[in-house]
Amino acid sequence: MNKKNNSKDYTKVVVTIDLGTSSQKGIAQIYPDGVPIVLAMEPEIADLGVESIEYLSNQVVQDTTVWIGIGEEYYILGALARSMFAGTSAIRDLKYQYALPKVAAILWLAIRRLGVKNPDIELYVHLLLPVGEASDGQTLRAKLAQNLKTGIITPTGRLKAKLRSFDVSPEGAGIMAYRSRNVNINYFQKSIGMLMLGYRNASFILSHKGNAIKAESTDLGMNWVVHQFVERRGVSINGTENRDKKIEFKD
Repeated sequence: MNKKNNSKDYTKVVVTIDLGTSSQKGIAQIYPDGVPIVLAMEPEIADLGVESIEYLSNQVVQDTTVWIGIGEEYYILGALARSMFAGTSAIRDLKYQYALPKVAAILWLAIRRLGVKNPDIELYVHLLLPVGEASDGQTLRAKLAQNLKTGIITPTGRLKAKLRSFDVSPEGAGIMAYRSRNVNINYFQKSIGMLMLGYRNASFILSHKGNAIKAESTDLGMNWVVHQFVERRGVSINGTENRDKKIEFKD
């Protein structure tokens, strides 16, 4: 007598996410044969009250703005976060601080854009974080897995999924991995360093014969460079220029 097969047919979704403070980006694909798509959204995020969620629930669902509920907390991300709710890119905060709602928003957007109709979903997530924050990955994984199990509130209902994999890599690791496959570089015979100047962070990774031996990150990104230039050039907050101020750059 044959037993009935009760196993579910899961749709596997793979998502790589970069929580940039100039823009949030991601690449998503239905595994193994789906065509990868690119995701992008403005970096602003704002906390919301229940009344705001009720208002947004009556609006047309769009890809440029995502609102989500995690537990009793509600957030809005993207275009409307900036234009209607005075959201910020949280450039002064650690990326990890807002990583959970931002990752949840990108995951919902990925599933929507990929056209996944199957309610049984397995997620494989790869997140990029600054070197100094990559160690927070395991805590973030546990929180994300628990909330995906109970359900994250989204514009199209509760998002539930099984988190099968959650990996965190330091920003810039992908470039190093790509270079390691280039036979002309002799990656596994040399010491190779990579300096990445992002919008919020500047990070440095040093590899010696294929082994990462040094990785550091600071907040001296392009935002800091622009701020220092404006400050030392003598441009005031309202845009007027102090032409008498001498420009000096110190070591």
